[in-house]
Amino acid sequence: MIIKVCRALVIFLLIFNIANCAIAKDTCADARLQYDLLIRPVSMFRSSFAVKGKVEIPAEMNSVNFARIPWQKFVYSIAGEAAIPDESGKITRPAALSEDDSWQIDFEGISSLKAPKSQADNGEIYCLNNCPPNPEILCDKAALYRVKFDLPQGYKAITFDSDVPSSLGLQFQIARFQEPVVRKTSNFTFEYVFPEGFSADESYLKFLENTMESWYKRFGDPGFNHVKIGVIRRGEAKGEINGSPCGNLILLSRSALGGAADLSGLAGLGIVAEDVDQFRKLVIAHELSHFWFGCKYLGADGWMVEGIPQYLGIYSVLMESAAAVKPLLKFTEYLDRMIPLDSIPNNPFSDDKTLYIKAYYQGSLALYRIGESVGHENLLEFIATVFEGNSNPDFSYFDQQFKRVFPDKHDDWVKAWRIKE
Repeated sequence: MIIKVCRALVIFLLIFNIANCAIAKDTCADARLQYDLLIRPVSMFRSSFAVKGKVEIPAEMNSVNFARIPWQKFVYSIAGEAAIPDESGKITRPAALSEDDSWQIDFEGISSLKAPKSQADNGEIYCLNNCPPNPEILCDKAALYRVKFDLPQGYKAITFDSDVPSSLGLQFQIARFQEPVVRKTSNFTFEYVFPEGFSADESYLKFLENTMESWYKRFGDPGFNHVKIGVIRRGEAKGEINGSPCGNLILLSRSALGGAADLSGLAGLGIVAEDVDQFRKLVIAHELSHFWFGCKYLGADGWMVEGIPQYLGIYSVLMESAAAVKPLLKFTEYLDRMIPLDSIPNNPFSDDKTLYIKAYYQGSLALYRIGESVGHENLLEFIATVFEGNSNPDFSYFDQQFKRVFPDKHDDWVKAWRIKE
């Protein structure tokens, strides 16, 4: 039992693996940074890239701070003159440049990235969000990325569209691709770009499309109507189910769209292989919801960043049947008990085990219990209304609004969040 329990935790924390290369970003001006990049893989057998490019900086920014990332080695220049970052990564606009105009920093170097956020495997390479191959400026505003790739013959790359801003850095996949398949719904055009030899289960494509339409109806326009979908080999050997959104691109594991998945590590919880459909749909719905939560909307607490998407994934399965959601609740309740059952709110998101579980699993379970109390449809409408009024709320704002909208259910709200008054 101990081996099964430990394996279950390892496998399924990897399902929703956070950006372990994530960069903490500081506040900067409202105007956008614009990156122009040329990326060449050093080898199709390693996730190492030669990167050359420039970043255009808005006039109102007199200096920028580049993230000090150990796997990167870059040199910088401004107008042909060397520019050397100080110990904090700061480069200041030269006095000779006009303060009324945007300015540009050129760079060239090598990035050697690490799994699981970037990996070369069986003739494919992927690089996921928040693990940049390019120099990244510390900034909490979304940037634009124009990217070209220098690739071996027969290979192509997919990344998000250059007019879609990203606050999560860059994401791409390099492979030998089939011809894209384009499908349309009421509000979106879906472009499926799959490597040669992969075929998705039609039912998951329909679920993906219906879910995007559902989130559009509930949470509004995400800022784009073109959605790109790729599949990667992340966690393939272990049968993991995972996904990563960035810009208007989502890269899912093959297992998420019908490929082999392994739930054997959860047998001790009474979860069987036949439950894989629910876990696939949970992952798909969770990751798609990040086009809203984590991009369009933020939040001061970890449960707002990851607990809401996880709850939305559970909700998507619940809408199919009450019985279907039971394995997901078993899994969530199991992880809930792995850390102290103390107050959930007012905790940031982190890869620390306790904060990670608190955000993903305790947060989503609290929302599910609140949904049982007020009605899931009412709770989703409430969440949408809160973020429409405040795109980056803290818990006190949520609490005030809940008390206003559901005054007779506030005790249930407090109990679900394990708040001791």
